[in-house]
Amino acid sequence: MDRTRQVFETATYAQSCKQLTNASIKPIVPMHANLQGQSFTSTPLDVSRATSADVLAQFERHRKPTIAAPQTIGLPSLFASARRALGFHEHHTPGYDEPTHVYATEPAVAGAFRLSDVFPAPSGDQLRELDSQSTQRVPAGVTQTMSHVVMNASRVLQAGARLLPIADAPPAVQDGDVIAWHKRAARFEVVTPAAFAIVADGDDAATSPLPLAGAEINLGDAASHAVSFTLTRREQKDRSDADAEFIVARALSLGLAQLCDRVLLEAIVASTPSAFTLGKAAAQGLRFDELKAICGTSAQGATVGAAGDLRVSGIGADLTDVIAPSIVGAFGRAAVAVNDEIRIVIKRTSIRGDMEITVFVTLEALLPTSDFWVAA
Repeated sequence: MDRTRQVFETATYAQSCKQLTNASIKPIVPMHANLQGQSFTSTPLDVSRATSADVLAQFERHRKPTIAAPQTIGLPSLFASARRALGFHEHHTPGYDEPTHVYATEPAVAGAFRLSDVFPAPSGDQLRELDSQSTQRVPAGVTQTMSHVVMNASRVLQAGARLLPIADAPPAVQDGDVIAWHKRAARFEVVTPAAFAIVADGDDAATSPLPLAGAEINLGDAASHAVSFTLTRREQKDRSDADAEFIVARALSLGLAQLCDRVLLEAIVASTPSAFTLGKAAAQGLRFDELKAICGTSAQGATVGAAGDLRVSGIGADLTDVIAPSIVGAFGRAAVAVNDEIRIVIKRTSIRGDMEITVFVTLEALLPTSDFWVAA
């Protein structure tokens, strides 16, 4: 990747994420950067199936840097477009006043939102009616993003896991029968301590691999998740556009937080971790304050102290309903990769104006180390 593209893409992410105040949200950038013992790497683009110089030249011409400004979720405008969407499309041939062809289409609009988008604010009336967990208690003048709400609601992110928005690769470049595909490789890496050893006078130091544990990020092979629900005409008439936008955005952010918990915790359980002991954590070189616990529905190893604090095997914990066993580990050494742009489709399902809202997202759990255990 040339230096110009690095500068432009880095500036884009810095601009879209400058409001983030929690260190758990870090974007993948096209250069190497260490962050509190963690590091993220994005390697240059790769061309496959390119067999001619013409295709390579065309590929280089398409590598012009672009900057995508952060966009708000814009649900009211999508709702308005969906209300006006037609169930057909007319094709007008030049020279004819009337359409020559009519094609049936879905009365729907499609868009996307980013986790760095500004979270919509409800009206004063709606704010008083909603439960306390739904209100956004932020200082005046502070901009809250979708990622803030996801992080505050997610157990694994609160325990220290990272949320990594991954941008889509550019489209393929085709010249005749030859196609040049873009490959945007990336890794989530954890830097481990270098192991020093005694060396006798005159002897050489033993060579060992780089003390770095990593997990490949490949959203193309990860499972896709979707949710679909209906916003009726009555529900739209009972509240303003701002309140409808807030409710939908809040529901989606809470759902994304729960999905992050499920994807990461199920991946940990699938790795068949052993029973937790403090000795095993010490053998991994972990500090005690790195350890966090998630208490599953079986409440395995869970106790409540006199001060009302929840602990699992003596480690501070939180509750979850996505798994049965209780997990103890260093969640700061794990991450969840997610699409940078989360697709959303709003479809009008009746002449009354009912709206069907469908969202698609892909997530991948990243576990470069085996610093997790099941509570005994």
